Amino acid sequence: MACTASLIVPNLKLTQLEFFFKKNWRVLEAELKTRQLQLIVVTSALETEELDQWKNKYPSVGFIRIEKNYGFAMTVNVGFCLASGQWVGTVNDDVILTAGWWRSCLAAANEKTGSLNPVIFNLEGQVESAGIKVLPKGKAEPMKKVLKLDRAVVDATNGACVLYRQEALKTVGFFDRRFGSYLEDIDLSLRLTRAGWENVVCYQAKVTHLGHASSGTVQTWHKAWLDCKNWWWVILKNWSLATWLRHGPAILLERGRNLSGLFKSLNPKRSAN
Repeated sequence: MACTASLIVPNLKLTQLEFFFKKNWRVLEAELKTRQLQLIVVTSALETEELDQWKNKYPSVGFIRIEKNYGFAMTVNVGFCLASGQWVGTVNDDVILTAGWWRSCLAAANEKTGSLNPVIFNLEGQVESAGIKVLPKGKAEPMKKVLKLDRAVVDATNGACVLYRQEALKTVGFFDRRFGSYLEDIDLSLRLTRAGWENVVCYQAKVTHLGHASSGTVQTWHKAWLDCKNWWWVILKNWSLATWLRHGPAILLERGRNLSGLFKSLNPKRSAN
């Protein structure tokens, strides 16, 4: 049965799954009872017996077990395929939700809205992201200013907690699985823009994000490699010839910085000298 919104929670650590439900169940339980919200957890952290226990404890939640961590993009796409909401979104398992955040987001949507972000705060109460600005040289900068408005159109939305219009995803597709993890949300936002949709931040909706706890122990060199590889994917897929002609040197310089960061991560002792 169709609902208003479906939330996908990608998970690879049992401790983070326990954290998510401990912090958010009181908020989610009330929403799930209305049947307007659907929650799907896609996890590689649970064995078959544990999965049955979680299903019995939380019968209103959908649990999907995958054999291993395939990266954020593929993991969330599994949930997207099973989602019935008019809006489908992702929520990291290190996010603390506030009551009604998703309803506030939807109240800020219009017929052109393809994706919606709440304002994402860190544990210190500082703004981590109020939408993302994508620079022509190939760099994403979180926007930190909360305006005295209901909404604003931004370049990209942050995949840590986001809603996408199901109709929009049907036109542009889900996350590109070639990204694995990191920058897949930037790519999807840019594809939505090219297709005529808008990425919107709702200043009335707020959540808290621990930051990188959900990704587990990611080695520095691996994160640096993903940054190098995935920025090239973003640029090759989404930059126009005009952008290349105007910003080519800056693009290559920024990619050089990515490559330098990768080399430093592979030789941490040398970079410390």
